[in-house]
Amino acid sequence: MIIVRISGGLGNQMFQYALICALKKTYPDVLIKADITDYKKNYSHTGFVLEKYFNIQIPVADKNEIKKVYLAQDAFMRSDLTVGMGRFEKLFRHELDFYKRKKLGPYNITDFAFNVYNPEVFHLDPVINWYLNGYWQNVQYFDGLRQELPLFFSFRRKIPESVASLAVKMQQEESVAVHVRRGDYAKSGFDLCKKDYYMTAKKKIENRIKSPVYYFFSDDPRYVSRNFPEFEAQSVICHGDEECDLDMFLMTNCRHAINANSSFSFWGSALKRNPGLILYPEYSLNRRNIMYTGPAWKEWIRIDNLC
Repeated sequence: MIIVRISGGLGNQMFQYALICALKKTYPDVLIKADITDYKKNYSHTGFVLEKYFNIQIPVADKNEIKKVYLAQDAFMRSDLTVGMGRFEKLFRHELDFYKRKKLGPYNITDFAFNVYNPEVFHLDPVINWYLNGYWQNVQYFDGLRQELPLFFSFRRKIPESVASLAVKMQQEESVAVHVRRGDYAKSGFDLCKKDYYMTAKKKIENRIKSPVYYFFSDDPRYVSRNFPEFEAQSVICHGDEECDLDMFLMTNCRHAINANSSFSFWGSALKRNPGLILYPEYSLNRRNIMYTGPAWKEWIRIDNLC
């Protein structure tokens, strides 16, 4: 059995599920399950939503199956639900370090530093039970499945008529999805896409495309309305956390895209069936003054977002 931990928001969950799909191709006779206990202790964004937004059904591992291969789960399960997140993270980190000292053994595989490919996941002994813990935000994990991604992530809900009509309009014009991630990014190590980045991307789009039509997608529409007057004929779209799949659906129907340093951005572009120009920020994370690049396909156009 292989157990893959699912955690984070929608975009992160999609990377983890894409890895599951790749593992199924590599190990067709091995049972692969998801560990979703992270959402029982640490409610992140809108919780576990893969099955809510997409036509996906994932076998879920129970506590006993997880404990066989992931010793740190004991520490996780013992934490008090009423403990503040700061204290809980400190406790969990301490106990996890303890288990690392005791050696978790060869059955626990993690991804490397942010967006660094770990090929070990495709060279596992299928007889052994494994636990995979990470975000797996590198396209090498599922590069061979690229054409199948829109099938793996087919939207579950019936798309409202107004949204479907807008999608048709987007397909008929030189539409550009512009993603501006704010919210939890506003004061984090991920907040690297300033206005200069979007203005540079705008110039590149307009040097190659006639009459682009900009559609902004953001969790902070007021910020967009105040800060991007240079983008003419723009629309600002925000369906909110509970209907963020509608935003992603519309992003996939835009011909072109200016991505933020966000996993949600990545998937809005990666699921396009006939993508045009995709521009993305070269750097996605600043951690202790070390810059990490974000996930992207080779033909996407990267922009230095630190200038």
